[in-house]
Amino acid sequence: DSLIGTTENISHSFDQHGTQSLRLYLETSDQCFNDTTIFVYIDPQPQPDFSPKSFCQNAETEINTNHTIAEGEIVSTLWTIEGENLYGDYISKSFAGTDLVPVTITAESAVGCSGSHTYEVVVRQTEIPAMDISGLCLGSGTAFTNETPFSNTNPQIAWEWDFGDNTATSTRKNPTHYYSTTGNYNISLSVTFANHCTTRTDTTISIFSQPEVSILTSNGCIGGQTEMLADISSD
Repeated sequence: DSLIGTTENISHSFDQHGTQSLRLYLETSDQCFNDTTIFVYIDPQPQPDFSPKSFCQNAETEINTNHTIAEGEIVSTLWTIEGENLYGDYISKSFAGTDLVPVTITAESAVGCSGSHTYEVVVRQTEIPAMDISGLCLGSGTAFTNETPFSNTNPQIAWEWDFGDNTATSTRKNPTHYYSTTGNYNISLSVTFANHCTTRTDTTISIFSQPEVSILTSNGCIGGQTEMLADISSD
């Protein structure tokens, strides 16, 4: 047993869960005394945790809880990240900056006990991919150029192009692709950096048909004017 107070009313923080005994000893100025003992049950505090704790800049990442509790059920989770409050067992988050970012997570049990902890997560540098696309006529090659900013400290090491037509992706930095039909295509470029972060950008292009052209004319005479008309059609 330990002494936790000598005043009429006290408050105390227990460091263990389970059944705890509480004894009150009372002595009067006449040296008369009495005591009583009661038992209280202390519920456990949730231990909040999550993963991952390392992120890539500008990449939307799902974060999942890894809470533990000695007894009972955890029913709610509050996240505080960069001044924003988010709720749920998992969230999706993108970090615009780099370096260490504090993330505070609070878990609450079914009986109202809560635990909170602040972790510093690592955000690794990336660049948002950029691209240039030229040659949008059917039958001619469409050139895809990676224009993602270059960094000496975190260079690009891999690329993946999806041309949006259910053909194989390309891992070339600047590929050329031939489309078989006209239409709209959703293009994506994923760039992987030396720190093993991968980011992606998307765009939509339209492939157009080549115009059909012919010349309409008739036989003419020397010295006369021969009329020639261009017959042009396109989709």
